[in-house]
Amino acid sequence: MLESVARQILMLIGKKTEAGIASKGILLPQDIPEALTILKAAVLAEKNNTKLNIEDSQEGIHYEWGNSKVSLQQRAIPFQRMLEQSLNENVPVVWNI
Repeated sequence: MLESVARQILMLIGKKTEAGIASKGILLPQDIPEALTILKAAVLAEKNNTKLNIEDSQEGIHYEWGNSKVSLQQRAIPFQRMLEQSLNENVPVVWNI
C-alpha cells in the first residue's frame, strides 16, 4: 500500500497522535470492529457519491475522497481484509514495528 493511501486510511480510522499520523503503531483486536465499521461507512458514503472530507489541522493536511479515479473501496480492500483476518485470528495489526 502506498504511504499516502495508508496515511489516509489510518487517519480515517482515527490512528493519529498529537504529532500526526504515527509512523509506528498497533491496532488491537478489540479496536478492529470499530475500525471496520468506520472504513465500511466511508466506502458506502463514497458509493453514494458523498464526498468524504478528512481534516487534520495538526498536520495541515486535507484529504478528500470522491474525486479520485481509484475508489476508496479499491484502495481499502486489502486493509479491510487484513483487519478481518486479524480479527478472526484475534491478533493485532502492527505497522513499522
